[in-house]
Formats: sequence, structure tokens, C-alpha cells
Amino acid sequence: MSYEDVYGITCQVCQTRLHVRPHQAGTSIKCPDCFSRVPVPPPPKRKQVPRAAVTDPPVVGPSGVQTETQKMLEKARADLERAEAEEREESPDRFTEGLFDFLIDGRSAAWLALLACWFSIAMSLTRWAMSFQILETQAAALSQMTSLIVGLLAVGLLLGFLVATAAWGWALVRDTSAGLRKIAGWPGVNVLAWDRDLRFVLAAILLAALPGALVGIVLGWIAIKGLLLYTATATFAPLFPLVLLSMRQSGSVQVPFSESAWGSISEHPAPWNLTYLMTIVLIILGLFGIVTAWEHGGLLGPAGALLMTFCMALYFRTVGRLFGHLDNRHFEPKPTRSMP
Repeated sequence: MSYEDVYGITCQVCQTRLHVRPHQAGTSIKCPDCFSRVPVPPPPKRKQVPRAAVTDPPVVGPSGVQTETQKMLEKARADLERAEAEEREESPDRFTEGLFDFLIDGRSAAWLALLACWFSIAMSLTRWAMSFQILETQAAALSQMTSLIVGLLAVGLLLGFLVATAAWGWALVRDTSAGLRKIAGWPGVNVLAWDRDLRFVLAAILLAALPGALVGIVLGWIAIKGLLLYTATATFAPLFPLVLLSMRQSGSVQVPFSESAWGSISEHPAPWNLTYLMTIVLIILGLFGIVTAWEHGGLLGPAGALLMTFCMALYFRTVGRLFGHLDNRHFEPKPTRSMP
């Protein structure tokens, strides 16, 4: 007897068919259509049909014992099937299949719009604070105080945006790595109820961007200014998945680099290559969105913020796909025809 890798349950409210995994048994998940809680029953069991019943009869000797030749053929066939399955799982089509499905959920669109507006307002306040001109008049103190207040408000908004993005991104990574095409665990209004594991995302963001940020600061000291964003992004892109994977596997923010995480690059090169290829495209588009949100007002600013937020969502989704492949978890399967 063996458990199904993926099995279906039905929402009792709207009859939506959901797909769950054995490790979710005993818990409850949110229906992506009506948002009601659906209890997850234990997985069904199925009998494994003996291979001898569906293949050619084994070659037997006079004593009725299967010959060594037949055993070698069976082992070779099993190895070939396993290799073909791994090749299908690591194919580009399989990696990107259903990557945009999370956008079907209305809460996903609401989160995108909220974070885009949040970032756009923070950029506008920062631009306003930096545009104040301190004159040698009686109103200089008032202008300086106003600039300071607006600047502190912009910094507070950016820090809050970072925390909200981490909670939102962790939901994307966690549910995507579990094989879900729709995100079931979006963070709610109650900040205290957010998943404690979002600390992994916050720590990974800071540690991955820190080397590049230090390089940008040093370049700024030697009169090469305006590169901080680009140098921080240059180290964030390759290091973030590694740092987050290490912390996730160890369960601690104190282990930013682990041997198993580094070893997975050589053991599973295909998903890592696809992740970095998509990261390059998303980083370029995201930087364009940030620059647009910073330099323009009116409709262009919010549009740039929305582009940046959308690229972040796809980036976290891609990292979740990478973790799902490394965990050997398959995504929701499509119906397949049995071969004769």
C-alpha cells in the first residue's frame, strides 16, 4: 500500500475541486474561490499493481525463480522511467507551467495594487523631501523641519513596505513550493498572525543585498554616485535564493549558507539555470519600474510601481518553483493517458 502524492478534495460550500498533499492531512486550507476553510482528510490508499501483471511474464528457470537477466531488465526499465520522469519535471515548460495562475485570485490582485500604491507614495514622499530648498530666511527652520518630517515618513513607509513585501513573498514561495497553483495562505490584516517564517525572507533580502550596497556606498565616497540601487541588485539576484534556501532548510536565520544549498546547484542544474535566467529578465524589468516610479509623477509613477511589484511577484513565484523541484514535489498533475 502507498499514499497518493496528490489527491483531491471538494469544498463543501462551492464544490470547488482542490488538490492537496499527504503532509497537509489533519489541517485545513482556504478555498481559492469562496475562501472558506476546507478540512483536509487523510490521503487515500491505493494498491500497487505488480509489474508482472502488466508486463511480459518473467523468465523463470526450472526451479521457478526469476532469472538474473530478467531482474537486470526490470532494474534498467525502472531507471529509465525514473530518468524520463526527472527530465520531464525539470523541463522549461514544466517549470513555467501555471506560473501566472495565482493572479486569478482576487486577493492576489488586491495585494499587487496595495503594494504598488504603497511604493508609489513612498517614492513621492522621498522625492518631495529631497526637493526642499533650505533658504537663509526666517522660514528656513520651518522648511528644514518639514523636510525632516516628510523624510522620516517616507523611510517609515519604505520599511513597512519591506515587511509587507516579505510576508507577501513568503506566502508565494511557501505555497508555490508546496505545488499549489493558487496561493491559499495570503497574509491577513492582523500583523501578529503572520507566519513567523517570513523572518527568513527579511534576513535573506538584507544579507543578499548587503555586499552590493556596501560597494555602492564605497563608490559614492569616491564620487561615483547613483549606483547603490544597481550594485545592491547585482548581489541580491544571485544570493537571495541560496540564502533563503539555506535558512529554510536549517530553520534558522543564523545559517545563511549551507553545504546542501550550494550542493543543489551542481546536483540540480536545470531548475537553478531556469531560475537565474528568469531572474535576469525580471530584475531588468523591475529596475525599470523602480526608476520610472522615482523619476516620474502622474500616471507614470504608479505604473512603474505596479510593474516593479508584478516583477517581484513573479520572482517569488519562480523561487517557490525552484524550491518545489529541490524538494522533489510535483505540481498539480494534468490528466495523462496510460500507455499500453
